[in-house]
Amino acid sequence: MKKLLLLVSIAAVFNACKKEEAKKDDPAPAGPKGNIVFKIGNDSYDLLGKNRVASPGIWEVYSDSTAQNFLMSFRLTVNSNVPKDYPLVEVVDNANVASFNLVIINGSQRTEYASVSGTFKLTDTADDKWTGTFSGKVKNKETNEELDLTGGRIIAVAP
Repeated sequence: MKKLLLLVSIAAVFNACKKEEAKKDDPAPAGPKGNIVFKIGNDSYDLLGKNRVASPGIWEVYSDSTAQNFLMSFRLTVNSNVPKDYPLVEVVDNANVASFNLVIINGSQRTEYASVSGTFKLTDTADDKWTGTFSGKVKNKETNEELDLTGGRIIAVAP
């Protein structure tokens, strides 16, 4: 009986070690590769961006990616750098608003999305690193189709 109990105990310890070893080999959970993430409709975007003063009184979070016959240009523009909620509009033309714009050119095909409505919540600008969230509706400027803009996050976007 003691031998059987010893064998069961050894098997239990061996099995626990195998489970711990398997956990070490599991891949890390997938997270954003960049510091700007969002979805338009069913399409997910994960970009690496920066922030800058675009012109006096206008700030933007931006990302530009280019390759042969391909361009992706992202802009989240706001006329203040004070942490608070900003309504998303198509064009920043007055105080306390923000706009979203994404242009994708792939070969001869061009797609542009512009904000129609929603909110950009700038939550932090400490050390000139911007953090916040955004969501709402965007319009495909080529087709006039309105799509949901969801899951938008900027994560410590620095100059």
